[in-house]
Amino acid sequence: MQQAFDLGLDELDEQEPHPDLALLSEDVKLVLVAYACSMTQGVMRIEWGSAELRREDRYLIWHHHEPLHLPPR
Repeated sequence: MQQAFDLGLDELDEQEPHPDLALLSEDVKLVLVAYACSMTQGVMRIEWGSAELRREDRYLIWHHHEPLHLPPR
């Protein structure tokens, strides 16, 4: 479990999907890309997959994910 990272930004409080999503056709799927990085080492790990964010606790549930290979440093 990762500690909360507070950037001092307000939380989004959108009850409805963004209207631009309605412009996408029904067969379009979105892919989530997650990464870990640092100021000194750059990108250390990157993965892609599909997930959902539970509204009640903002917990990310991965349905499928796999690593992407990083080029050698």
